[in-house]
Amino acid sequence: MVGYRPRYPGLAWADVDMLGRVLLLPDSKNGEGRTLALEGELWEIISRQWSMREYPKRDGTIGVSALVFHRQGRPVGDFRKSWQPAREAAEADGKLFHDFRRTAGRNMIRAGVSETVAMKITGHKTRSMFDRYNITSENDIRDAMRKTQNYLATAPKQAQITPFKKAASS
Repeated sequence: MVGYRPRYPGLAWADVDMLGRVLLLPDSKNGEGRTLALEGELWEIISRQWSMREYPKRDGTIGVSALVFHRQGRPVGDFRKSWQPAREAAEADGKLFHDFRRTAGRNMIRAGVSETVAMKITGHKTRSMFDRYNITSENDIRDAMRKTQNYLATAPKQAQITPFKKAASS
């Protein structure tokens, strides 16, 4: 069947356009697919995995994995089992995997990415949901105060405004 791809438990090479450096996420938490440009560290990870897609099979032949992340061509396994040790190794106790979606959105905004583009990347459909994740920290408020003070210190001085005289009573 043309266009048919069996559903693998993980990211499949069929969802990666290596020439276009684009990743297709066919489904996501919001129920819609989206594409991600592969740049920087993300591109490096996918490129490294591409070079490791071949693996030795038991019969001595070489297999090619349909999965981006695999163990001898088989799915890595249940992500939740690996999350706890990975979290501990990264000294990120208390972090949930879902926290990184919020962090990614917040980091994009702070980096100057437009909110509509950040929402497209994180998969947030509504402005209110994105706003809920874009949490303001004390450092954000402090930075806003510094920027405002710098602006006021360098802004052209405005003329003094003279108040209106009270109208004479008749």
